[in-house]
Amino acid sequence: MIELKKSQLEPVLILIDGTLTEGKKSTAVGLVRQKITLGTKRRLFKIFKLVADEFNQYGKDKKEAVDNNELEELNNEVVKIDAEKIKISLIDELETELTFDFDLLDLIAE
Repeated sequence: MIELKKSQLEPVLILIDGTLTEGKKSTAVGLVRQKITLGTKRRLFKIFKLVADEFNQYGKDKKEAVDNNELEELNNEVVKIDAEKIKISLIDELETELTFDFDLLDLIAE
């Protein structure tokens, strides 16, 4: 089980399958674009799909927020993602020049 604040949903999506665009050049920067095992990619995509579903609902809820207090309360709500965390040892083996947000990584890996 993965627990995330609603304000962490989008950053986790980017961590898993993000793309950095500079001008006309796009670079895949997400974990699933790295050289990891197929099993790890499968788990990451499962997490991605479930987080994306929560993020879409969060977007709808944000539009209905009346004031900043309600929005702040919404951002701090915790959602439970019914998915198995990935093994951090599989990510530790990555050879990459990219830097990942380790605080976010700790939320989806053990």
